[in-house]
Amino acid sequence: MPIRGVSEIVRLPRLGKIHLGIMVEYQTGKFRPSATDYFVCPEEVQGVFGKEPKELRVMFPIDDDQMVAQQWYRAYSQTRGLICRGDGETSTQLTDLKTGAIATKDSPKTEMREGMTCAGEQCDIYQTKRCRRVMNLQFMLPDVPGLGVWQLDTGSFFSIVNINSNLKLIRGICGRISMIPLVLSLGPREVAPDGKKKIVHILNLTAPFSLTQLQERAQLPPGRAMLPAPDTSRPDLLFADAEEEALARVVDSEQARRDIDELFDKPQAPTPPVSADPPPEPQATGSSEQIEGDTEGEAQMRDLIREKVEAQNWRQGTVPSWCAQWGADSIDEIPRDKLEAALAWFKGK
Repeated sequence: MPIRGVSEIVRLPRLGKIHLGIMVEYQTGKFRPSATDYFVCPEEVQGVFGKEPKELRVMFPIDDDQMVAQQWYRAYSQTRGLICRGDGETSTQLTDLKTGAIATKDSPKTEMREGMTCAGEQCDIYQTKRCRRVMNLQFMLPDVPGLGVWQLDTGSFFSIVNINSNLKLIRGICGRISMIPLVLSLGPREVAPDGKKKIVHILNLTAPFSLTQLQERAQLPPGRAMLPAPDTSRPDLLFADAEEEALARVVDSEQARRDIDELFDKPQAPTPPVSADPPPEPQATGSSEQIEGDTEGEAQMRDLIREKVEAQNWRQGTVPSWCAQWGADSIDEIPRDKLEAALAWFKGK
């Protein structure tokens, strides 16, 4: 017989961590963090995405935003580890039983107390840079060997806002976030703290599909699993440098206006009717073997054209007459200098 409260729990192991920077040794002999414009990955991840990837194909194993992207203000002590965790209003902190204040290395007796006050960025501990906002993002890498989750920690204001916004948008489209193929990327953004322009690299979460394809994938049943509790050990890359504190207060109102215009002002294309019968198997329109003389990129472009022609035929749309236009008998005979033009025809269709 199963044990209630135990037998139904399934936890995925944590396979490792992915970082957003490296530790650099300075002339003084001390190490300080230095942000990178790529994901710093273990060897098994590099084997799939390359040594310095800027994009990772990810999936979230569960549908709980609070678990896959847990966010807190966190304060650490070198001797006691995590000593306070708050949300800007209340906190759970390690308290000195004699003084009632947050515990120090010299506190003889301590107790972890809940319901304590959290002042967020106005807290003295935050002001002295011993506390940081931290997001623990946990996800699966379907292309990487191993069954479990990977963790990425960030204290970036812009990255946290981006990921939260992306998750809400994906949930609004799909009705869930679990087991949807997504792309986690690291890209540049211009900010101007103190009136000085600067480029920082922030996280973004997108889908490598059209809106229609994303909704179709959302109809597939999600898996069910529980993530392990996030690794709450001090993320040194986040706590050693407070440079981004000034950036967190920058509000790019013009960029926000452009984003809103792009998302909501443009009319959406009508969704094609869904047939009750399964679609017929698409017929290949050409050979998938690489044409002699084609580069790997050109071969991939021909394969993509075939897929788009098949999809266009299935939707009973109009497909261009490649033969009439370029004197070719098949997709394999499209001149190499016309491949990009052929692909461009499908944009927006």
